[in-house]
This record gives sequence, C-alpha cells and structure tokens, in this order.
Amino acid sequence: MANLLTSHLLAAIDWDEYKRDGRELSHSTVDWIEKNGKPNVEFELKVFQKAVEWEEKLERLENRRKAQELKIAFERKQAKLIRQRKKSRRKL
Repeated sequence: MANLLTSHLLAAIDWDEYKRDGRELSHSTVDWIEKNGKPNVEFELKVFQKAVEWEEKLERLENRRKAQELKIAFERKQAKLIRQRKKSRRKL
C-alpha cells in the first residue's frame, strides 16, 4: 500500500491533538503551519479516508486479476493434460 501519510495529514493530526489535549506542537509542525496556514483537520481526514478506500479498491482489483490469471492457467494446464491423456490412449 502506498504511503498515505502526507505532510498535510501529519500537520492536521498534530494540530488536532494540540487543540484537544493541549499537546505541544513539534517544530516541524509549527514551521508547516507558518508556511501553509492552519490545517483543516476534517478535510485532511476525509482525504485520507478516500485514499485508503482507493488503495483498498486497487488491492481488491489486483487480487481479482491474479485469481483470474491463476484460473486461466489452471484451465490451460488441465486442457493440456486431457489432450495428453487422449494422445496416450490412442497410442495404446
């Protein structure tokens, strides 16, 4: 899964903890806020949620594709074995 932790999200998490618990902000978060302004916590969490949903969807699609490839390979091998059996029976 891709790295979904962005600087925006990390700053939003730190800012939320600061607002809720009074936890001291790290220097990097203070620098980020000075450059970009206060983060919108709800928006960043929604962006994160959408990214997670997208990653899960991609993973499901990849798993489905792999299963389909395995099924096709199995069916080909099975058909090949059946042809070989028929040939060996003809020779007898």
